[in-house]
Amino acid sequence: MHIITGNGTDCIDIDDCALNQRVCHEKATCNNTIGAYYYAFCTNQPGSFLCICEIGFVGDGFNCTDIDECSENGTECMDIESVLYLHGEAVGDLKVSASGADVNSPFIVPPMGFPFLDSVWDRIYFSDNGLIQFQNFQSNEKYLYPNPFKNGFGGNEMIPMLAVFWDDANLTFGDGKLLYQVYNESRKDFYSQMIISRTNKEVNTHFSKSIGGNFVPRWILKVTWDHISPVFFQKKNISETNTFQCILTTDGILSFALLKYATMLWHPGQRLFHRALMGYTNGEGIFYNDPQTQKINTYGPGGRYRPDQAIGNTGHRGQWAYRLDLQNPSKYSKSYQQKCWQWYLTEPNPSAWNTDVHSCPCHESQAKEDNRFIPEIMLFNVSTKQKLEEKRITFMSALPNRLKAGRRCIYSSGYLIEGITDRYFIYSPEATTTQDHIKGDLEPFEWCCRKSSLCNLYYEKRPIDKCENYTSLGLARTFSKDLQQGPFSKDLQQGPFSKDLQQGPFSKDLQQGPYLQQGPSARTFSKENKE
Repeated sequence: MHIITGNGTDCIDIDDCALNQRVCHEKATCNNTIGAYYYAFCTNQPGSFLCICEIGFVGDGFNCTDIDECSENGTECMDIESVLYLHGEAVGDLKVSASGADVNSPFIVPPMGFPFLDSVWDRIYFSDNGLIQFQNFQSNEKYLYPNPFKNGFGGNEMIPMLAVFWDDANLTFGDGKLLYQVYNESRKDFYSQMIISRTNKEVNTHFSKSIGGNFVPRWILKVTWDHISPVFFQKKNISETNTFQCILTTDGILSFALLKYATMLWHPGQRLFHRALMGYTNGEGIFYNDPQTQKINTYGPGGRYRPDQAIGNTGHRGQWAYRLDLQNPSKYSKSYQQKCWQWYLTEPNPSAWNTDVHSCPCHESQAKEDNRFIPEIMLFNVSTKQKLEEKRITFMSALPNRLKAGRRCIYSSGYLIEGITDRYFIYSPEATTTQDHIKGDLEPFEWCCRKSSLCNLYYEKRPIDKCENYTSLGLARTFSKDLQQGPFSKDLQQGPFSKDLQQGPFSKDLQQGPYLQQGPSARTFSKENKE
């Protein structure tokens, strides 16, 4: 049933799926669409809905039947769809061009870096040979390694690597494709949500106990080697291809790899070497060679070249999972990037604690006249950032807000150069927030801004104040003070003009005008005049 409601002129689509009507099969996913009845993902047409059979099932969405992969594939029984993630150019994957016998991908840059074996790396690239490499921004050269090392990884490679299925491939022959796509939590399309949801489920199934909690993927790289041919020296066989996949994911602190092998059909041929490799190394002492590719059995069932037929370390055939962020917990020290990310991910939105914190005055002279601000209190153990401010003038909120947050306003040559928002504000030498301020405000600044390039994360949680919301006490404060305490105050309040001031044509301006609406003194004077 397609439902659109309205007055005929302005029509509103009703979310059929939200009505919770059981129109789809129990093994189908309901997606509201707007318009016509389409059987495709992410169709957005008014007035309708669509039912999509889940992976591993076939049908029109109203009737879904389990696919019997074994009967379809005969003796080569393999549930390919349940192993591999959805992939292909039709779902948004990018294709690496086959510019030569061996090719590398473009650099992929995770915004939080990628934790890999006790270090955090700035970018990633991969080759058609089933090898993924990690690199810092200081290095620009990409390395092509067609063949794995004779004895596997030894920890002395000097380059961090992850071998998904490393052996010499040839992307220029046959119909092979090297595909990839990046996903993050901001992507809300249907395909992306499928990938993110599945990654979340699989990682936590395998690792939730060891990490002591729930992993939330914030960045995912999906790489698919689709029908990749081996390098040939004599006879070529177009059906001799490998299809496998790697899912890299991180939350900025933890990182994992999900390795998936669908159809691995390479045969010995006339190649010189038969030493395909799965595993990883940081190149500086930490390495792992997976037992699957250390087998003497090479091309036999479940052998070195047949991981699709072997039970992986997940307990499932053709599926492996590695934790990549650390290998030596006792020696492990989080990098500044990871410390910054961990702080960022646990910090609440600033709106939860910075309400009613006064904006910084735009000029030093305003700060001196504004009784809501006082010269900064210098503390001996809060020095990291202040050393940079020694030649500057700093004012601070005279009092914190009800949640003990406040502002520090830094001036140079009289002008505001930075307004710092402190969640744990030190408003007196005896304040109980001193240690919280160091741990919650100053140290994260060091981690994010001075020791790494993640300052954007710090300022997202500690917004910079640029005085755009500052309201000066200005003439209201000065005028009211003169009226109440100056030499003419008695005459104005009791003299011959007092009645005119209180009842005359200017009384409304004096009591309610713009000069008396701001500041405690102004409000006091207004009240006194009314009395």
